[in-house]
Amino acid sequence: MTDAALEYQSTRIPLEKLRMVHHGVDLERFKLSNEPKGKNNAQPKLLFYTRLNRQEATTWRILEQLLLCNVRLTMLGDGETFWKISDKYGRDLTLINHIPCHSIHNFLHHFDIVASAGRGVFEALACGLPALCAGYEYGGLVLPNNIRRHMEVNITGYRMAADLVRMREDIDMAMSLSPETCRLMASEHGSVDTFLDRIGIGEKRPPIVA
Repeated sequence: MTDAALEYQSTRIPLEKLRMVHHGVDLERFKLSNEPKGKNNAQPKLLFYTRLNRQEATTWRILEQLLLCNVRLTMLGDGETFWKISDKYGRDLTLINHIPCHSIHNFLHHFDIVASAGRGVFEALACGLPALCAGYEYGGLVLPNNIRRHMEVNITGYRMAADLVRMREDIDMAMSLSPETCRLMASEHGSVDTFLDRIGIGEKRPPIVA
């Protein structure tokens, strides 16, 4: 799915046998909200959306920096770290361990910004929400001029290590992005239809029943 994975696999498998296909999200399900939403730029509603059973040190660093950024923070994820975060910071944020995957597109529209990785970033962008890359490392704000570089490592921040101290600046810049700009990034780089075309399924896929 990524340039980095292709590079690694090609050391063991002949390159002509490999094909890179970026994954995508369903743009019919993850889409712009029709409801007008007022934004509080001083204290935006931010969703930190991640697995809590790996990269614990990075998760803590990102979380603790977000808590310094004057945002209304909700954290969504499950794993061994969930209760550690609950014990230490339960009063400072809203902590949720599960939203059914078939409902997540409705949940995202309650927020102004999302911090996540991989599919989580594309789901947010498709909904018109700006996204901070928060995965193996913190990669900063995903923008039209850097999304291709982010995709080289599946928007995980791997080996990117953006400055956490600048996170509030990233949030301020995120609040200036239009929903249409975010949506365009998703449609150009993260559409499931493009993914299916690349792996040769295209129109042969069955219709999605809501």
